[in-house]
Amino acid sequence: MNLSGRAVRRYGGTRIVAALTFLAAVPPYRLTASAQCPDGSPPPCRPSRASTPALDPHRIAVLPFRVTTADTLLGEGVAELLSAEFTGESGPRAAHMGTVLRAWRRAGGSVHTPLGEAEAMRVAREIGAGLVVDGSVVGLSSRLTLTASVMTVPGGAARRVGPVSGPVDSVESLAGRLASGLLGASGSERLVDLQARLTASPSAMRAYLEGLAAFRIGRMREAAAAFERAFAEDSTFARAAFMRYVLTGWGAGGWPERERWERRAWSLRDRLSPADRVLLVAYVGDSYPAPRSPWRAQADHERAAALLPESPEAQYALGDWLLHNGAETDAPHRLERAVALFQRSLALDTQETVLGHLAFTAVLRADTALVRLLRPALERRGTGVWGASWLVAAWLDDTGWVKRLLAPEATGAFEPIAAAPTGVPPVELISAAAAGVRPVLLEELLDSFQPWAAGFPRGPITTALLRFHAAVVQGRPAQATRFVMASPTTIRRDTWIVLAGLFADGDTVAAAKAVERLAAWPARDSAEAAAALCPVAIWRVSRARAAPGAEPLLRRHGQERCAVVVGLLESWHAVAPDLDQRLVVADSLLRSESPELAFESLILARGWEARGNLPRALSAIRLRPDIGQVVWIEATGAREEGRLAALVGDTVGAIQMYRRYLNMRRYAEPALIPQRDSVRAELGRLEGRR
Repeated sequence: MNLSGRAVRRYGGTRIVAALTFLAAVPPYRLTASAQCPDGSPPPCRPSRASTPALDPHRIAVLPFRVTTADTLLGEGVAELLSAEFTGESGPRAAHMGTVLRAWRRAGGSVHTPLGEAEAMRVAREIGAGLVVDGSVVGLSSRLTLTASVMTVPGGAARRVGPVSGPVDSVESLAGRLASGLLGASGSERLVDLQARLTASPSAMRAYLEGLAAFRIGRMREAAAAFERAFAEDSTFARAAFMRYVLTGWGAGGWPERERWERRAWSLRDRLSPADRVLLVAYVGDSYPAPRSPWRAQADHERAAALLPESPEAQYALGDWLLHNGAETDAPHRLERAVALFQRSLALDTQETVLGHLAFTAVLRADTALVRLLRPALERRGTGVWGASWLVAAWLDDTGWVKRLLAPEATGAFEPIAAAPTGVPPVELISAAAAGVRPVLLEELLDSFQPWAAGFPRGPITTALLRFHAAVVQGRPAQATRFVMASPTTIRRDTWIVLAGLFADGDTVAAAKAVERLAAWPARDSAEAAAALCPVAIWRVSRARAAPGAEPLLRRHGQERCAVVVGLLESWHAVAPDLDQRLVVADSLLRSESPELAFESLILARGWEARGNLPRALSAIRLRPDIGQVVWIEATGAREEGRLAALVGDTVGAIQMYRRYLNMRRYAEPALIPQRDSVRAELGRLEGRR
C-alpha cells in the first residue's frame, strides 16, 4: 500500500471507499524467470558458491546477542538498536536487520542456540559483510552487562568492546554506550546517545522492542499495537511514531490512522535518524502538509531508494509508487521496475506485504513464469498472504488450491479486513475480474465474502457493486444489469449504470432508464441533487445535448471534477475556442487528483486525440488506476491505450494492452464478441509486424 503525498493517488482504502461512495536504484529492464533464484524458487535465495556476494569491508552485520536472562527479547532488540547506529556516514553501513536475522536463522541461530565464531563468519560471508558484531547480554539480579566484539571477515581479527553494565531498565543507555565503543572499534569516533534520540522511558523502550520483533516476522497488527503502547508511554518517541506510520502502509490501519501517525511522525522528525528522515520525506514530501506534484513525489521516492539501498521499506515504497502512481508521470517501464524493486525488498526482508504486491503485479502483467515461481512462497506463508494466494490460484485456474483457500479454516483471513473501520473490501475482490479470473470462481469468492460484507458500511451496496463491476469489466453487460437491478434504487446504483453504459461497453438501454430516474430526483440546491445531476449532465453532453446550469450547481456542492468534465464535453461538442484551455485544466486536475472511476481519463484522452495530440492522449488514458480499484473502464481503457500506443509507434505497449484487454474479455457475452475478435485480429497484425 502506498504512503505517497496527499496530491498523489491514495491507493487502497481511500480510493476504494471514494469509489463506493461516489459517486532508483534499480534500472528499468524486463524481468524474466531467470531473475529468480538459481534453484527456481522466489527470493530470498539460499546462498550458493555462485551467488555469494563479494565481501564489502564497509558493510557490517550485527548478529542477535546471546542472552542469559529470561528476557530473550533483548537478544534481537539490542542488535536492532546497535544496527541502526551504523549508518555509513562516518564508518561502516549495517546490513539490514531482516537480512541478518534470516541468514542467522538459516545458520541455526535462535534465542537458545547461539552461533559459534565459524558460523558467525559464514553468516557474514553470505550477506557480503566484511565486519561482524557478536555479543552477549548477561543478567545478574537487577543488572545487565553487555559485551561485544567486532571481527573482520574472513580473517577473524577481533576487537572487544565493553563490558558496560547498568540497571535492567536502562537498556537504551547501555546499548548507546556499547554502540559508541563499537563505532570506535570500526573506525568511527561518533558518540551515541540513544536516550536523546529514542526514549528514556524503560516501558516505552520495551514496547518498542516488542514492536520491532513482531514487525520482523510479519505480525503487523501486533507490531502496530506495540508501537502505539511505546508512544503512549513517551509522546516524544519519534521512532515509535514513525514505525507506526510505516505500518499503516503495510496493512495495519486505515486512512484516518495513517493521517494521525503521519502528523505525529512529521512533528517529531528532528528526533529521527537521517535514514528515517529520508524515508519520511519520500512518503510525505519535504513541505508537508503542502501537496506535491507526482513528479516531485517520484523524485523523493527515487532518492530514498538510492540513498537507502539496504532498506527494504525504501525499495518497496518506490516500487509501490511506480505500480500505483507511475502513470501520472509517464514513468517508463514502471511495472517492470516495480517487480525488480519488490524483489529487491523481498530479498532484504521477507515481509508478507511485499510478497503479496509482487504476486499482484505479476498477475497484472500476466507474467505466468513469475506467478508460478511465487506460488511455493505463497503456499508456505498461509493466511498472511491469503488474498494474493487466492488471486494467483484463481488466475491459474487451480480449483483445488482455490477450494483449500475457501475452506473455513482459511477464510478467517477475511476477518481482520472486515473489522477495519473503513469497511474496505479485500483488493482481490476488485482486481480478480480484470485479472481474467473465471466468473464462477469470482462468484464463489463473493459468496464467501458476503457474511463480512453485510457488516460493512453500505454492505449490500458494496457486494452489488463488486458483482456489477466484475461483470462490466469482463464484458457481460446483461449479467451486470441483472446484478445491479437487484439492489435498492439509489443515486450510486444508477450512477454506476450510466457510467458503465457510456464508457465501459455497458447496457445503454438500462443506462438511459437510469438517467430518467436520476433526472427525476428532487431538484434541490443540495449535495444530493448535485450527485444525481452529475451522471445526467455527463450523459446529456456526451450525446451533444445541453446541460444548462449544471456546472455552477456541481461546483457549489463539491463536484468539481464532474463540473470540469461536463465543461470539457460541452466545449468539445461546440468546438469552442476555450477547448484547449479546458483540456489543459482537466489534464492538470487528473494528474494531481487521479481518476476515481477513471472515465475522466477516457474523456480526456479522446479530447486530446480530437485535437490531434496523440502523445498527450496516450498519456491521459494511462492515468486510469491499475487493477485493485473499482474502475469501470479497465477493459475499454486497455483497448484505447493499445490503439493509441499503436498510433504513436509503441508496438510493444500496444501488444501488452491488447493482451490485457483480451485477458479481461475472455468470458464476454455474445454482443461483445465481435469487438473482442477485432482486437484479437489487430493484435495478430501487430505481433506479425514486430
